[in-house]
Amino acid sequence: MIHLKRFSFKGPFTDKIESFVDFPMKDLDLTSYMPFVDANLEANLPPDDARAQIPPFKYDLYAVTNHFGSLSSGHCTLFAFSSDEILIVYSRYRFHRLERRMDVLRR
Repeated sequence: MIHLKRFSFKGPFTDKIESFVDFPMKDLDLTSYMPFVDANLEANLPPDDARAQIPPFKYDLYAVTNHFGSLSSGHCTLFAFSSDEILIVYSRYRFHRLERRMDVLRR
C-alpha cells in the first residue's frame, strides 16, 4: 500500500494539499526506491519476509480512496477494480459496478 501525504503542517496550521496526482495504472516501478539487501542475508530470510522479494518491484493500481471536503468534515469514496476488471465504486455504504478498466482508461 502506498499512502500519499495529503496534508501540510505549518506550526499550528494544517492545510489540505489539493495537487493532482498522476499515477500509472500498470507497472509502477519502485525498484530504485527499495533498499539494497545483501545476497547473504537474502538467502537466509523466510519467503514471507518482504526483504526476500526479488526485483524488479513493479505494482499495479487496484484502488484509490478520495476525500472530498475540509479537514473537519467531508465524504470519502473508494474506486477499486475487481479481478474481472470491473470498476467498483463505494460511497456511503453502497457500491456500484461500473465499467471495465479499459473503458475508464479511454476517458
